[in-house]
Amino acid sequence: MKLFIGGFIFFVFLIFCFSFFVNSTFAATTPFRSANIVTTDGAVPFTNLNNCFVTDGLTCDRALADHYANLYFQGFGDYVDFGIPQGSIINKVRIRVIGKSKIEPFALAVGLSLQKPATSNCQWPSNLWTLWYLNGNAIATQNFITEVTLLGYPQAVKASCLQPSNFADRMTWRLNNSSATPWSANIDNFEIAFDYDPGSIPTPIFTLTPTPTPTPAPKTPLILIPGIGGSELKTVDPLVWYEDNGHGEKYFNNYQADEKVWINSFQAGLPGDDDYFDILRMKTDGQTSEVDLVLSGTLFDGYTDTINFFTSNDYALNEDFFVFPYDWRKDISLTVPLLDQKINEIKQQTGATKVDIVSHSMGGLVARNYIVDVAHAQNVRKLFTLGTPHLGAVDFLKNLRFGGCLTKQSFITDFINKITCLGVAPLEVKDIIQNMISGYELAPSQEYFNFYNNQDKNHFYPYSYNGQPLNYDQLKSFLTNLNYNTGLFNPSELFHSLDNSLAITNNVEVVNIVGSGLPTLGQIREKNVKNFFGFMTQKKDGFTINGDQTVPLFSASLNDLNKSLLGNAKVFYTKQEHGELVASGSALNLVKNILEGNDWLPNGISVLPYHFSGTRVSVHSPVNIHTYDSEGQHTGPTSSGDFEENIPGSSYDALDNAKFIWLPNDGIYNIKFEAIDKGSFDFKIRKYEDDENIQTILYKDIPLEKTTTGETEFNTTSNIPPVLRIDENGDGVTDNEISQSSNLGGEAIYDETLPTTDFQIYGTLGNSGWFKSDVEVTLIPQDESTGSGILKTEYSLDNGETVNVYDGPFIITEEKINKLKFRSVDNAGNEEDPKELEIKIDKTPPEAKIFIDQGKQDLVVVGADINPTTVTRSDNTLTKKKNDAFYVVNDEAGNYLKLDVREREKIKLDRFRIYSVQYNNDPIKILASNYFNVVYSGSKQRSNVREQNFELKGIVRIRIRYDAKENKSTIIVREMILEKVKEVRNGLMLLQLLTNKGQLTTTY
Repeated sequence: MKLFIGGFIFFVFLIFCFSFFVNSTFAATTPFRSANIVTTDGAVPFTNLNNCFVTDGLTCDRALADHYANLYFQGFGDYVDFGIPQGSIINKVRIRVIGKSKIEPFALAVGLSLQKPATSNCQWPSNLWTLWYLNGNAIATQNFITEVTLLGYPQAVKASCLQPSNFADRMTWRLNNSSATPWSANIDNFEIAFDYDPGSIPTPIFTLTPTPTPTPAPKTPLILIPGIGGSELKTVDPLVWYEDNGHGEKYFNNYQADEKVWINSFQAGLPGDDDYFDILRMKTDGQTSEVDLVLSGTLFDGYTDTINFFTSNDYALNEDFFVFPYDWRKDISLTVPLLDQKINEIKQQTGATKVDIVSHSMGGLVARNYIVDVAHAQNVRKLFTLGTPHLGAVDFLKNLRFGGCLTKQSFITDFINKITCLGVAPLEVKDIIQNMISGYELAPSQEYFNFYNNQDKNHFYPYSYNGQPLNYDQLKSFLTNLNYNTGLFNPSELFHSLDNSLAITNNVEVVNIVGSGLPTLGQIREKNVKNFFGFMTQKKDGFTINGDQTVPLFSASLNDLNKSLLGNAKVFYTKQEHGELVASGSALNLVKNILEGNDWLPNGISVLPYHFSGTRVSVHSPVNIHTYDSEGQHTGPTSSGDFEENIPGSSYDALDNAKFIWLPNDGIYNIKFEAIDKGSFDFKIRKYEDDENIQTILYKDIPLEKTTTGETEFNTTSNIPPVLRIDENGDGVTDNEISQSSNLGGEAIYDETLPTTDFQIYGTLGNSGWFKSDVEVTLIPQDESTGSGILKTEYSLDNGETVNVYDGPFIITEEKINKLKFRSVDNAGNEEDPKELEIKIDKTPPEAKIFIDQGKQDLVVVGADINPTTVTRSDNTLTKKKNDAFYVVNDEAGNYLKLDVREREKIKLDRFRIYSVQYNNDPIKILASNYFNVVYSGSKQRSNVREQNFELKGIVRIRIRYDAKENKSTIIVREMILEKVKEVRNGLMLLQLLTNKGQLTTTY
């Protein structure tokens, strides 16, 4: 105690001396310096590059042309060349550009990045330095003075870009423009300078010589940096929250001062949408919280086992073992000064010159970003990264699109270790991370795509849309089109300039401990599928790769067979789940051994990755899936909306309405299904061996009612695919037994190409695309030569109300415009969008109505058909009688009726005979003697019509007598041998003949 008190007094005395006996500090500005290296690129690059180095009136030039061009300026010198003392802090950037340009309506822009060509900017926004003053015909000068901040925006430059290590060969300034409008530029010089604050240097007054006291060698302090969600957050002041909850309603809550929000286990355990956690959301700029939340200073309960592990191994909390909480929602770059402050406090407290760091998940990014600076790296002796997604993880894309589990937690009940998601609903997780910069920093970076380059099934691109694997830029465009806040990729890309330095450890002993041998989401597959009703649905699927169930293998290890970013770092592998890496077991034992200088590898640690084998069962569309082992342990969703993973070695995941369960290859499982809506679902069984999907069994399009349930027994050691028992109405009785639809192996498993269906039509083709006969349809499905093959072809003739499975050519007989829809499905489950074909059938020739029109003073023939008709008249040259004529009625399909009308009288009465009819190319039919007569009372006018009649074989069959004075028509028909008044109607009724398949009938 005396030693402690004495040391404390000495420490206070030193602080007193430093407070009063120091050189005064001042802000300083460096001279402007020009670049030593100038390069160019572009469709039409700059020329005369030597003229860009000094201000002498001579220019480097870009001729008038369209498209892009860049000038790159590098090699300005280091801190010493600028006269910046060691330990100084740059707080402003000064830029001076001399030249002219002709770019309408735009202007040249200045950019700063850490690579060429630039993939991300150090300034924010990217157009911060726009050279408007240079637009003109005369040489002009434009100056900028811009603040330097840790975050780098708004209207500022990111401080990490101006670290001493970046000055020599990474700092790249550029002038650029990309325009379809022709533009030109002439640049005389580009110069930069900096404002800085020198460090305070104490003036030594005297030297104290403490009495040496022998002490044991101190242990290097150890800092634990948790991953995402690992630090607790609380409110500052009382808060009334009444805001949009993201799904059409407002959420109200009173938050108390100092109320723990993350993670409030009570609120997380309540049923519902978990809108309580809405106050964790960030604004769209990604850096401003919706409300003022602060760190509580403690870690999430999931790290309790980690803390206990080290405190049980001779570390003392807050003496030589420390935790570093941070706001995991914000830009990871912001943690650099905070971690530096924490380390300096620990060094001051313990007297140590360096610290050791053990970091988990996102915490590894915090630590790696810290040691990229040489000065900071001098503070760290050893750095352990456990399950760190250095290059990002597909899991973030899943959470961004569909939500998911942010933090899993294990607990002991009935002497069994159970794992569950920590209560926060997947859609609430989706809400929280939408505007988190740190989340986008966990997304697969550009470097991720260099490792996972889609070369084979262990290197999937992270996302595939409609059968097209997306590269980095395509993925960003895809998310942008879906209105995600992809502007946050800009600070993420700036942060991931760190990827270029991962191989440089700056003399820190870095050890990557990587979870492996566990199925990990490697690719999300999303497809838009149209059904026969024309409705579009989205189907999701996912493929697994090696990893720790969260982070893909190479993102954590930085090491593949043909590519490595390890540098001097070491990598070890364990078969532990992402969260379990820091809970107990081999990973922490390895950390302990290395810290103690023990070279022995603990059990469960390997220098090579573990492989995974097992079975993944999944359902796709509106149905839940549950699995039970022989002891009744359950893996799957729970009634509260969460999920549990109680079967040892199992895991559960979901992509919207697609649900996946991983099962170890060691038993018989009972699998149960329960519908959550009406429709249909697919069930898949995927078997994996040594990281490879060796077999996929598909059960396709199983019908669902809202009450449907189902189950099956699945034996992982059997080669016989299970049969599904489906209870359609939930009454406990099996209604259908469903066998496999397909069973695939090899490359066919990964088939994403849609099948196609062609067709052939056989029939008698008429006019305008109409068939004049029944039509035989042959459907011809095709799959690519390396594809999975055709599972089925379907068609519908009633817009999807009835869907038929095609089993051979079929006949369409109905006379109408038939709408045929058809599609094919391959054995991998890829569904072609239904094609639509109109098959127009009109097999029946038209009929005719024949009557006398007094208005036209002539005989009129009108076609009668389901389609429009035309009537043509031509003289009958065979009879050589003046008024004899042929009338041809044609329908749209090309069917026709030919009438031979003879014995036409037109003088005092109207009279004609239908001599014959002919339908299409059928034989001419001579009709029995018949006459159509119209008798007038005077001139042939409508008002003078006295009688119309039709006689057949010399007998009048019907007559219509007209009384003009009464304006009434009396219809008289012959029945047997007598005539009888059938009815009397008002007005003049016109008698009409109908051909009726060659049998003349009448109407009026």
